[in-house]
Amino acid sequence: MGALEAALQVELGSLRAIASDTESYHNLHSRKVKPDGTVREIFSLTQPLKSILQRINSHILRKCYYPPYLTGSLSKSREGTPESEIKSAEANYLINARRHSGQGTVIRIDATNFFPSVHETLVYAVWRDLFNFSADVAGILTKLTTYKGGLVQGSPTSSFLANLALWRVEPVIVQQLEKDGIRYSRYVDDIVVSTTNRLSSAQKNKVVRATQKVFLANGLKVKTRKTEVMDRNQQQRVHNVIVNSGRPTAGKERKRLLRSMLHHLDKDLHDPRQSRESIEKRIRSLEGKIREFRKLNATAGKKFLQELNRIREEV
Repeated sequence: MGALEAALQVELGSLRAIASDTESYHNLHSRKVKPDGTVREIFSLTQPLKSILQRINSHILRKCYYPPYLTGSLSKSREGTPESEIKSAEANYLINARRHSGQGTVIRIDATNFFPSVHETLVYAVWRDLFNFSADVAGILTKLTTYKGGLVQGSPTSSFLANLALWRVEPVIVQQLEKDGIRYSRYVDDIVVSTTNRLSSAQKNKVVRATQKVFLANGLKVKTRKTEVMDRNQQQRVHNVIVNSGRPTAGKERKRLLRSMLHHLDKDLHDPRQSRESIEKRIRSLEGKIREFRKLNATAGKKFLQELNRIREEV
């Protein structure tokens, strides 16, 4: 316990008190109803819990090894990851999409209401059995890093724990899939598997059942309606990025949309009904979209940014 006090820079009595009342430090930041009817709640955390969780990250979770098939929400900080694997292991949706580019069959499987469904028993097992902390330390860490019995979006530690929580089952299934020539990656709650050759219907069903076990064996539910099986003769998308060719691409419709948004922004620039504040807000929003697009299409993205900068100078 002394080592935990030193790492978190909080006296043990205060640490226990905070751990027993973590709900007081969680404030609902936003609430959004998703297309499938589930609700996504994002929380902001207040002090001193926020700083404590940030220290848990820096002293423990950022030093952990994360295998390259975990590709999401790891802040590109992997001190425990071998240097040779840093590039492939960086947390980036494009790196995840690139792993499945130019494949014969691509399959996407999502979990339902993922963060709150990662139960505190899974989190306790991470601290107690994966890190091999004592039961007392694991208990305190579990209370500090969960909210109402599960993980919560917005907490500094949640993305790391979401990646680690499936550690008992996931590596075993990944190893078996790889033996069968199947690539695997998980971007938090979104699993993607793919094969060089196009799979038969029977093979697809077998792969889907095997992959779903990553979630189901940990008490999580699968969004069966969102399971996608995409062969190379149809458009294959991962994170809304087209992966049919050997590299991720944006697609013509995304390019057309950005061009249209630029056109309407330029037109509205001279409309007296449009406030300066409204125009500047649209410019900032569109700039973010264009910068993301430029990662997929550097030439067109550069031209779009030049056009946006011209509009900005006229505001």
